[in-house]
Amino acid sequence: MSTATVTRLRCLVCHRPIERPKTGRPPSYCGDSCRRLAEFEVRRVERRLSKLEDLASDARIQAATAPTESVRDLHARYLDACSAESDRLLARLRDLFDGGEGA
Repeated sequence: MSTATVTRLRCLVCHRPIERPKTGRPPSYCGDSCRRLAEFEVRRVERRLSKLEDLASDARIQAATAPTESVRDLHARYLDACSAESDRLLARLRDLFDGGEGA
């Protein structure tokens, strides 16, 4: 006798349980308000990522043309900070889209 694993769906925003429909794709959000909140946050995170990419690009240029080693190191540390923040924001996007289960 085989036992099927029952998965409980939870809203990706508020984490409340979601009723699974009999047919179709399982929902990610419990309702329109959570879906809108997620859409707003996705747009906000995408804007932040875009700004971080611009800052990182500028830091790379500045590091490549820096007159001294200490200035190059400063720009490299700034670039590392931009990269860490970018990784954090990308992880948040994954959470909003699939609960962090995908890669």
